[in-house]
Amino acid sequence: MSNISPTDLGSPTTSQPVFRLAVILHKSLSGGSAANVAAIIAGGLKCEAFGPPIMDKGGNAHASIRWNMPILKAKTNGQLQTLMEKSTAHPGVESVAFCDEGRLLSNNFAEYHNLIQGSEPSELSLLAVGVFGSDKDVRDLTRAFSLYQ
Repeated sequence: MSNISPTDLGSPTTSQPVFRLAVILHKSLSGGSAANVAAIIAGGLKCEAFGPPIMDKGGNAHASIRWNMPILKAKTNGQLQTLMEKSTAHPGVESVAFCDEGRLLSNNFAEYHNLIQGSEPSELSLLAVGVFGSDKDVRDLTRAFSLYQ
């Protein structure tokens, strides 16, 4: 969880976001794999951009996200590694990564956990990085990436 106070987040109805989040996917991902990895990254961020579900009058829960979440594209693993390094070192920015090794260990969390803890960042093949922080900081960190299509 970040050190960002909920009172610093602004109103969910303001037209200009105070904060921003973005998911950056490796260009090799497509279709269902891209959607799955983007969902894993969004869930991994666990940031203030996501609130408790909003209930409609029928009692149905709806997703509660305060700001847009662009999905961007990285051309290389190196771009993702650099983004992760920069965002991790940047005060006030939260980041989370997901790697190909994790995808290959589907439904085997213990092995995934041990692999990640025992690996240097350069040993992992990143598939995606998610970042959350001030609108300016996230835009600055992600300006080199194009929209994922």
